[in-house]
Amino acid sequence: VWARVVLLRGAMARLDEALEGSNLPDDVKAKVGKDLGGIAGSMTTFNLLFARKDDGFKGTGKGD
Repeated sequence: VWARVVLLRGAMARLDEALEGSNLPDDVKAKVGKDLGGIAGSMTTFNLLFARKDDGFKGTGKGD
């Protein structure tokens, strides 16, 4: 289970990076970015399950 959560975290980070570097219109980037942020926010609940703080999920700090 833990490996899948870590894989999900990595996949979401790659999606966010790809989104930022894409040629999509700004409104689409904003919508998808907001959705990814919401998913990441939900995933922060899992931080309680990680023994090491570095393994937990982190917000973007963008303050959406």
